[in-house]
Amino acid sequence: MTDNKFSNFSFAVIKSRGDLNTCTTADGNKVHRQNMVWIEEVDGSNGRFVACAPDDTHFVFIDPVWKKKIGRWFALCSCGSPAVVTGYNAYKSFGSPTTKAESTRPGELLICYHYAQYGEHMPVNWDEGREAGK
Repeated sequence: MTDNKFSNFSFAVIKSRGDLNTCTTADGNKVHRQNMVWIEEVDGSNGRFVACAPDDTHFVFIDPVWKKKIGRWFALCSCGSPAVVTGYNAYKSFGSPTTKAESTRPGELLICYHYAQYGEHMPVNWDEGREAGK
């Protein structure tokens, strides 16, 4: 048993990428690109639609088993990064604010956390590049 308080947290790691609209998690769940997703608390309360960030190379998705595995992150990007719900200030340099038709709360967007922070997606072969000293 470990004393690490973060040991119960996990992510839906991408096992294989099909095309630019689908991928399969290591758990064997196939996930698809969507224009908007339904987000709610674990108990089903506070549900709302949130627009997904448009992207040519990756897409964000809701992990199909996040409510079944305690500590599992709810949303991810196909690059492997967590995805987060942000307000307009976080993405104003590369997008227009979402409308009421796109998100229950206008301005909200589900976006790749790595992209929002660094302006690029997480490298797909992250460990390979670090091991090679790149």
